[in-house]
Amino acid sequence: MKKRLISLLVALCMAVTLLPVSALTAWAEGGDQLRIVDGYPVGSGGEGWSYDGTTLDLHPASSTEYDFLSIISGNGNVTKCKLTIGGNATIVRGNFDNTVINNGKISGGYFYSSSPLTNHGTIIDGLFVSAVSNESEGKIENGTFRSTVTNNGIIKGGIFSEQPAGGTVASGYTLNINFPENGSYEIIDAGISYFGNSGYVIPNSNHNTSISIYIFFRDSQAILFPIDVTFGDTHCLLEDWAPSARYYDNGSGYFSVTFTAPPATANTVTLSKLTRLVIDENGYPVGTEGGTQNYSGNGWRFEKSNKTLTLESGDYSFWEQSEVQCPVIIKDGVTTIGGMFSKKVTNYGTVEKAVINNIFENRNTVKNSYFFNSSSSIAVTNHGGTMLDCLFENAPEGIESHTITEVEDYFISAELDGIAYQAIQTKFYFTGTPKLRVNLVKNGNVKPVTSINQKLNYGGLIEDYPVGYIFTVENDNEDVVLNAAPVPGKDDPKPEPKPDPKPEPEAPTYTLTVKGGTFTYNGGEAMTSANVPVDAEVKVTLNQSAVPEGMVFDLWAMDEASLLGNPAVAYNEESFTIPAGSVAKGSTVTVEAQYRDATIESEPSILGTAAIIGVAGAGTAVIVWQGYRIGMELYEKYFQPTPEETAAEQPAPEAPAAAAS
Repeated sequence: MKKRLISLLVALCMAVTLLPVSALTAWAEGGDQLRIVDGYPVGSGGEGWSYDGTTLDLHPASSTEYDFLSIISGNGNVTKCKLTIGGNATIVRGNFDNTVINNGKISGGYFYSSSPLTNHGTIIDGLFVSAVSNESEGKIENGTFRSTVTNNGIIKGGIFSEQPAGGTVASGYTLNINFPENGSYEIIDAGISYFGNSGYVIPNSNHNTSISIYIFFRDSQAILFPIDVTFGDTHCLLEDWAPSARYYDNGSGYFSVTFTAPPATANTVTLSKLTRLVIDENGYPVGTEGGTQNYSGNGWRFEKSNKTLTLESGDYSFWEQSEVQCPVIIKDGVTTIGGMFSKKVTNYGTVEKAVINNIFENRNTVKNSYFFNSSSSIAVTNHGGTMLDCLFENAPEGIESHTITEVEDYFISAELDGIAYQAIQTKFYFTGTPKLRVNLVKNGNVKPVTSINQKLNYGGLIEDYPVGYIFTVENDNEDVVLNAAPVPGKDDPKPEPKPDPKPEPEAPTYTLTVKGGTFTYNGGEAMTSANVPVDAEVKVTLNQSAVPEGMVFDLWAMDEASLLGNPAVAYNEESFTIPAGSVAKGSTVTVEAQYRDATIESEPSILGTAAIIGVAGAGTAVIVWQGYRIGMELYEKYFQPTPEETAAEQPAPEAPAAAAS
């Protein structure tokens, strides 16, 4: 009996050693607990779960979180069976390579099956390489979706390969990456993690949408350039747009930037290398690492060797920029506006509304700028350029200037209109006719400005409390004295100059020439050729002494189309009138007397007394009055047809009749 018991015990131990490891683990730790070994659940079920050999079904009675990375063991860390997530279940971590149906919640995990994930519940986060079908009751709050998302439910946040369509989708934007791949920054690869150069972002204030940008440089010693953000008309640095941005550098040319996607009031947001000029809090261009690195952008460059900023082309606004703490060279064709400069400025371009607090050399144009040149070592020198409407604390060199003082030597607080920068001293210098704001103070006493240069209303003087007194310098060739006692009558307006009489505009005319006669108009002298006012009535009269011997007057020939057939023009009378307004401005009209043999009587022809129009030369219309007989010379000149015309008028011969058959 004892031997039988020992044999039975040995057999039982041998049977246990033949069991699979998963079975041993489940047996050792309790068969009710969910465990994943070699990608599949151990056992057929337990509290809140079941497995039928194909699908793992999570159906806890109360809210339960599942971290699959903590319950998996064996070969690999991927759950390979199908998975159904019940309403009280939440997946927080894990790798899943099979069909997933979510009726509960997914707050993390990596889903990369070739089969789609069907969502009836809520997705809060996770990486989804597989396609996702968001059903009518489904909701996507956040997550990274590399493949297609078919939406019939609600999408409130996340980053997608493209803008989701269908259902209800919150507003978002396309995020583009546009980094250079040549020049001093030779980039091997760059983009949005999992998406490449573009993705669609829907920010959700309740769940952070995390975005990672990766950049691989060819040079392992490369330094990451500043990243600029552009959306609509807005430009800003990445750190200003996304303060959560965190940078990683592996020291071998690989960089990454991770940030929470902020909202944007545009359909497209582009991240690119910073090329616009931005001044950092230290007064150097962003990208120069406080003036220790060379850097260049669109139309500008900074050299660390001489710590000089050169503006080579384009226009630059320094409004709302930090004070520039490096020397600046402004090239020809460049325009700057605004800004404060505390190092030497050399200008070959155009400077407007600037505050200069150092040496300034001008070789072109400066407008409406203030120069803080209180020290003799801070010289403002003009080398043949222009400096219009500028204010100085000391007289500039190379250009004429005038002073602003107060009759009792009060201290003047002065600033140019449009530049919120002022200084206090007893004398200022100016060029041009600037618009100024001033206040007066002495020993703690404030004094009003009641008159300027003995005038009460000099330069539109007004009080603009609390800013001060505003006026515009009237003359660029005289000093300005504040509170100079007014002189009666000096404010009287000067009489407006009488306008120079304008000459009467010349009347429109046409050119008239009469051959064989003369003409007059407006009671003037008789003439044969002149410019005649269009609105004048002209009388043409035959010159009897010009009629050839043996000939008599026949008619007047003329070449003006506007007179053809005019019933008011008597072509066959020795004297006739050209009505006013019948000839257009700028026309040239020739009227010539025509004669016939004195033996030929003037009788109406069979055509009657009608005007006949002929063509002479290159189509010039000639009107003649048909008499009894037209002189041979006139006939040959104006009416005799050419041989070609005669041939054209002959009827074509008829074809012979066909022979009767």
